[in-house]
Amino acid sequence: MNPIKHKRYTFLLNALVLFMIFMGGSLAAQQKTKPASTADHKQFVELQKQFTSGPEVTKACLSCHTEASKHIMKTTHWTWEFVNPKNQLLGKKNVVNNFCIATATNEPRCTSCHIGYGWKDKDFDFKKEDNVDCIVCHDTTGTYKKFPAGAGHPVYKETEFPPNSGKIWKPADLKEIAQNVGKTSRKTCGSCHFSGGGGEAVKHGDLDSSLINGNKQLDVHMDPKGLNFTCSTCHQPTNHNIPGSRYVMKGKDTKGVDVPGKDDQNRASCESCHGLMPHKFDIQINGHVHKVACESCHIPTVAKLEATKVWWDWSKAGQKNPEGKNIIKKDAEGNVIYDTQKGEFRWQKNFVPDYVWFNGDIHFNELKTKIDDSKTLQINAFHGGYKDPNSRIWPVKRFEATQPYDTVNKTVVIPHLFGKDDNAYWKTYDWQKAIVAGMTAVNAPYSGQYGFVKSEMLWPQTHMVAPKEDAVKCESCHAKEGRLKHLGGFYLPGRDRNTGIELIGYLSILGSILAGIFFVVKKKPAPETGARKMVRVYKPFEIFWHAVLGLTVLGLAFTGFEIHGSYNIIGYRAATLTHDVLTIVIAALAVVGIFYEVVTGGWKHHALSKEKLAWLFGGASKGLPYPSHSNEVSDITNAERYINWSFKIVIWGLMGITGTMYIGFVIFHDFFAMNISRELIAVLHTFGAYTIVALLILHIAYSLLGRTRGAKIKAVFTGMDELRPEEVKH
Repeated sequence: MNPIKHKRYTFLLNALVLFMIFMGGSLAAQQKTKPASTADHKQFVELQKQFTSGPEVTKACLSCHTEASKHIMKTTHWTWEFVNPKNQLLGKKNVVNNFCIATATNEPRCTSCHIGYGWKDKDFDFKKEDNVDCIVCHDTTGTYKKFPAGAGHPVYKETEFPPNSGKIWKPADLKEIAQNVGKTSRKTCGSCHFSGGGGEAVKHGDLDSSLINGNKQLDVHMDPKGLNFTCSTCHQPTNHNIPGSRYVMKGKDTKGVDVPGKDDQNRASCESCHGLMPHKFDIQINGHVHKVACESCHIPTVAKLEATKVWWDWSKAGQKNPEGKNIIKKDAEGNVIYDTQKGEFRWQKNFVPDYVWFNGDIHFNELKTKIDDSKTLQINAFHGGYKDPNSRIWPVKRFEATQPYDTVNKTVVIPHLFGKDDNAYWKTYDWQKAIVAGMTAVNAPYSGQYGFVKSEMLWPQTHMVAPKEDAVKCESCHAKEGRLKHLGGFYLPGRDRNTGIELIGYLSILGSILAGIFFVVKKKPAPETGARKMVRVYKPFEIFWHAVLGLTVLGLAFTGFEIHGSYNIIGYRAATLTHDVLTIVIAALAVVGIFYEVVTGGWKHHALSKEKLAWLFGGASKGLPYPSHSNEVSDITNAERYINWSFKIVIWGLMGITGTMYIGFVIFHDFFAMNISRELIAVLHTFGAYTIVALLILHIAYSLLGRTRGAKIKAVFTGMDELRPEEVKH
């Protein structure tokens, strides 16, 4: 090629590459800076005026988005009501909880997290479209904030709150906000969900403001520099109806990846994206998916950066200082641990959640429900169990409290907390007046006698998903003092043991050791009584096969006892993986061994016959000779034959059957869980393991009792032994 032309081509090629890089960078920059909305709301005539209230903004929104309010009004975000599959009327409007207790008579305070304006009492108009708050979800300026005691409204003039605190709330620029609306964000959703229960990080444990700008270690999905999920990425709404409510959860998603036309309209589950077999080429871990929720392994701790409230004692409320003023105490990290209005609190940070069986069915304690005040009141009971095919192990935050109840009627009560009237507890600190007012307002009976009962409420943990390398390690659960030590109803390897089998196993091993020592010490090699000749007793393949079998059995025993929890040397995960590989090896040895014996005719040595059965069950104890096959070459004693036959029965019989059934729990889990006791299989398998160790000790001991101490052991490696003529059969 002409050098000049070559240089031209090179120049053009380089220029083309630079152009493509430049355009690619430009496109990437455009993608990063693309507008959040398909319309520029600054250009809309309806949004050019100054707004004096939230409902005015809503009216302007509805002039274009004509159906939006109608959609909203059909959602639980609007009604605060939900009827679950068990026909319980739930929702924030109806449920009695153990943090703020109830919304009734306390609406102006509670509804600061309502998706509307003006819900200050039971007469709120749920049909008035202007009452819908559009910008609480669609604000992108970060300046919109509902007033804590404004019944859903922001402040429209400068307001001091809390009273006498010196903190001034300034009104937001509603015009600026309306012109900059966009898609929902972690911050807009979190403006309510991060502060539910009266403050930051009170309720959930896995939801707080740290998620707005957290890193990958906090939540692998919400990292702004990574996947940058918003809440609606998983909680994808349809007509403003947002799936994933705690009132109707999936204990177990059986649909898997959702695709258009074949999904269940709910992507708020791990399986919706990751599928039902999320771990590539890892049957062992995928086998857990049947009974372990993804969150149980991938949310190792909650409240990672912000402490969450775990205890609320209403019985301690009402205390004041000597000057008669309210008391607020904080811990070293600034968390309120006592408040005159609310009582005593405890907080936890970066802690391991509790675990429960859960099938998606949650039963809530209702106002009319009779309670047993001698026990801890279950505000919401999670249903499920090991034998329930729809149940899995779920992580939960356990929120404990002490709250008022009717000591005569044995029901929880609703106190009137917020307000300026004399019946409001936060005005007079009189529980009697507050309870009478609250129960009267909801038309519920009250005996006039109150006390305080301990209660607990469970919160499923689904956020703060850690990177995969930080997932819960196997040893964290498969251990006696592991994460699941209090979760019953099933057998868990590494945690559960049968003390009877343990005792029998240890005694068997101890007995074998003592017997072996006795035989080796007391029994001397037999004196020579005749000529011997070198004879091949094991063929090369048999030497190799037995060597591999011996090492495999030793490996299975070593890893098996580690899985069992007897010790921790290589770790539970490594032990189980190695055990699985060795299981495949011993299965392959069985197949190859059977093929070899059939081809060579050696199967006749191992086949049971009437003569051998008679010898095993009586003949040997009488000293009768073993009915050997005509071409068998051996100087094995009756005791050694008994040990060999025991090995065959235990390894290929007991261990083979129970091991195969254990594999069945992984492949056909639901069937096995419903019909077969996993604990029984484990007990039998463990018994077999102890038996193998005991037999191995005796086997080694008897191998030292040949004509010389090491003759039989040497023969195992060389295949040759010196035998007397009568020991060689033709």
